[in-house]
This record gives sequence, C-alpha cells and structure tokens, in this order.
Amino acid sequence: PDGDQGGVHGIEWAPTDPEALATLPPPDTPPPPQREDAPGGEMIGGRGSAGTLWVTRPGLKIIQWIDAETGELLRTIPFPDPRSHGIYWDEADGSIVCAETNHNHIYRLDATDGTVRETWVVEGITGPDSLVSGALHGDETTPRFDVHGMTRDAEGRIWACDAGTNLVAVLEV
Repeated sequence: PDGDQGGVHGIEWAPTDPEALATLPPPDTPPPPQREDAPGGEMIGGRGSAGTLWVTRPGLKIIQWIDAETGELLRTIPFPDPRSHGIYWDEADGSIVCAETNHNHIYRLDATDGTVRETWVVEGITGPDSLVSGALHGDETTPRFDVHGMTRDAEGRIWACDAGTNLVAVLEV
C-alpha cells in the first residue's frame, strides 16, 4: 500500500494454497531480523511470506488484495463507508467481512467486486453492569462498542476489539 494515500487499519492473511503451504520444508536459515529502520511501504519478504493479504484503507473507501511474497496488488474492491478497520476472509464462502467504525456496521462483501452481501449493526455490548466503560452513543443510553479489530475463530465466533474501551467481545450475528 502507498502510505501517501491513507493508512492501513486492518490486515488479514489468507493462504493462496493451504495444502501446498503445509508441505514446505522448514527454513534452513533463521528469518532476517526485524528492521526498525525500514521506510514505510518497503516489502521485507522471505520464506514464510507466501499467501495473500487483504488490507483495509480507511478514507479511501477501498480494500486491497496483495500478494504477500511479491507485494503485487492483485485486486482493489470498493468499501461502502469511510472507516474500514477490522477484517477477516471467510473461507466458507470466499467473502470478506469488514468492520466500519463511524456507524458501527460490519459488512460481508463479495471478494471479487465488493458487492455488499450482508450488513450487521453492532448495537452495544452489555455485561454485568450493562455498560461498557461508560461509553455511550449520542443518545446517552445505548452502550457504545466501536469494532476496530476483528477475526473469526474455528467455531465461527466473531471476536472484536474496541480501541476506545480496550475490551474484547464475541459478537452474536
């Protein structure tokens, strides 16, 4: 991604061929050390970087699909709202699921063209005290939980985190 066109706020790795990836022999040399001085956008590849990345680009209203080994942009799909954040790739149907933080929407998108398949609204997270750290929507009565990071586990549960409250929750859809 080009840092001059908006930051990256979500990233999801997906194997290009999971079976082939599992058969790779272990690397015969240790991975290169992490570089703190690498300029933004520079690819630091190497063994183990096979697969693809889905990258959210808030402000640009796009999601990019990138080859993790070469850095080649494979596809760009539109995103319906300005603040795309947490994202995961759903192997079951080949869709992309991405959170939007301005309006608390989660969208299931067609990964080929960005068509919205489903929209979910995160209305609030309740717990023993019925409020999340006192964070409320504008009406001052609805608990506020802004989905920033998001993933799905092997059982299909959607895990989300809120950067404002530092909470992690399982979403029911």
